[in-house]
Amino acid sequence: MSYYQAFVVPVKTAHLQEYRELAERTGAIWKKLGALAVIEAAGEGLEMGKVTSFPRAVLLEPDETVVWSFLRFRDRAHCDEVMAAGMQNEALMQSLDVPWIDGKRMVWGIFGGLVEL
Repeated sequence: MSYYQAFVVPVKTAHLQEYRELAERTGAIWKKLGALAVIEAAGEGLEMGKVTSFPRAVLLEPDETVVWSFLRFRDRAHCDEVMAAGMQNEALMQSLDVPWIDGKRMVWGIFGGLVEL
């Protein structure tokens, strides 16, 4: 069963095209490092929940869009190996330092697959 590294992050809406281009570049790096899949998606119609929601999770501001992404790996060891290589990849780390992404409000985690159809 696959493993996933998932991210939810606020991105300035005016910079979504730039984010798409960044995601294509960084996604290619992740794939070269061994990720099996890289998926990025921009939230649409996400409502501010009364208790919890994607917008609440990232403290979404009016000029931002929630972006959800994940990387897929064979298993936990593969996930750990690729993520460690990514953290050492200078081009990858430098490309994530842009003013229109607030990484301090990013929510992330590693998930073990339960069902894959």
